[in-house]
Amino acid sequence: MTVRRRLKRIGGSLGLIPKDFVEAIDVTDGTEALRIEPVLDTLGDDSVRRAFGAVLRRHSSAFEHLTT
Repeated sequence: MTVRRRLKRIGGSLGLIPKDFVEAIDVTDGTEALRIEPVLDTLGDDSVRRAFGAVLRRHSSAFEHLTT
């Protein structure tokens, strides 16, 4: 499940998880269950080409079946 949230300044810190979300996923202070990554809005053409090439290599047999 992916949920997007914006960071919010709270004193000298940045807050991320609103109370309703904390309650919904049942986490408490100290829980190590979250993965936080910045959202990248764009990828360069080279990155897209490399990623697409990796998908083609990894799933080449599936793509071959689709073309027959």
